[in-house]
Order: sequence, then C-alpha cells, then structure tokens
Amino acid sequence: MGYTVLSDMPTILSMSLFISVLTVVTRMYRDSEMVIWFASGRGLISLVRPLLRFAWPVFLVVAALALLGLRFGRARAWRQLGYALAGWSERYGFGEIRVSHEQNLVLPDVRKRDLYALWREACAAGLGTANGGLLTDIIACPGGDFCALANAKSIPIAQAIQQRFDDLDYLHDLGAISLNISGCMNACGHHHIGNIGILGVDKNGSEWYQFTLGGSQGQQATLGKVIGPSFAAEEVPRVIERIVHTYVDYRENGEAFFDTVQRIGLEPFKERVYAEAAV
Repeated sequence: MGYTVLSDMPTILSMSLFISVLTVVTRMYRDSEMVIWFASGRGLISLVRPLLRFAWPVFLVVAALALLGLRFGRARAWRQLGYALAGWSERYGFGEIRVSHEQNLVLPDVRKRDLYALWREACAAGLGTANGGLLTDIIACPGGDFCALANAKSIPIAQAIQQRFDDLDYLHDLGAISLNISGCMNACGHHHIGNIGILGVDKNGSEWYQFTLGGSQGQQATLGKVIGPSFAAEEVPRVIERIVHTYVDYRENGEAFFDTVQRIGLEPFKERVYAEAAV
C-alpha cells in the first residue's frame, strides 16, 4: 500500500502548495503587512515573482512524480500483488495459478477449510469482490491506453461501468450477464460473444462505442447483433443501465439475460435505449 501512495503525491503536493500560499497571503492581510506592501507602491502582481521562486522546486517534483513516480508506484503495487498471489498459491494450494480467458485468476486445489482465510486475504488485497460471472466481471482488451491498434479506450469504460453497478446484491439479483469490451475490430475482448458487447470505434478522431446484444459462448455459442448507432464514452454506463432495466422489465421467472434477448429480440432494447437517448 505504501507504494501506491506515490500515485497520489502529485495531487497531495499541489494541494499543499496551494494551502501554503493561501495561508501566507491570509496572514499578510491579517497582520496588516499588505497595507505596507500597497503603501510602498506594489500591487498583488508583484507577489508573483517571490511566489514562483518558492514554488518552482515543488513544480519540478510534481512533474517528476507525474511522469515517473506514478508509473513506478503502480509497477511496485502490481509487484506486491504478484508476491501476494504467489504466497497464496503456496500456502493454500500446490503453487499453481491459472488465468482464465475471462481474465480471472484461479487458485486450484484449495482446501475447503481454507477458503474463508484465503477470501479474507484476497479482500485485504482488493481482490475479494464476489462478482464472478456477473455484469461487472468484465472482459476488456487493453484498449487505447496500451495498444496502438485500438480505436478507443477499454479500461476506463470498464471502470465506469463497475462504478455505476457497485451494489453486489443487485448484481446477484440480475444473475449471470457477460459484458465484453474491445477497443477495435481485432476483438481481443471477444465483444461479439458477450451477452452485452461493446466495440470501440473512431468517429472523426473521437472515441465512440457500438453495442451488440445476444452474444454467447459455450454450447449456445452465438454472435451478438448490433443494436444501432454508437454512443459517446460518457453515455456508456447509462446505456448499460437502460439495457439492464429493459431486461428486468421483460424477464420471466428468473429468466437469464441471454434467454430474454433470444425470446423478445432487440427491438424492446433499441426502443428503450434510443428513445431515452433522444430525450
């Protein structure tokens, strides 16, 4: 956790500098020092040079942390997480870790009596969310943050959806829904076989997102179908919300999302999504 603080240091230092300057100027007014300053023929603009002389080292540190420290802090945080995973695999299993195509980590051969202790440690490391197979258990490609082929970012979209749907009870009530995101037509996020698929597209240099519904993997393998025109990045969580509300309104007797889409087709979803978008 100590290494992750590095990612917050630019903000902390910037706020500290602002508070320091504000405190000094406030004290000068309170102690009537500004009266003397103005009486000598100087204005507020004359304060800029001494303030810059004081602040420029802080600016350099903030810039260095933003460019180097942030990346270093995240790398060290991921390294510590890797050590934790390796430790769990040794203590609770036979030293084996698997990665599923759903982008989840699997620790096989864990004794039943050790599950609770392992879960507590996973929670402490930020990996204890019980959302496997649910809407926020998202498959996403690296997207525009890391891939030169991508038309749009994927990771921020996944994070925005997870923030919008942060109620685990509600997610479990919805049941199994696969949501896959790809940043381009190479489809590394398998968006075309997600119950809900999101494809990043480029529109005149801007990032937009096209939705497909009804995709599935496994024995019922099906390609999703495009519901219509794409949406801007900030609209994506609201679109997901409308899709989910439509599913809840139309499902019968605990029917799964995929089965509901197959039964009623795309029209109810399109009407709800684009009617509300037009408003």
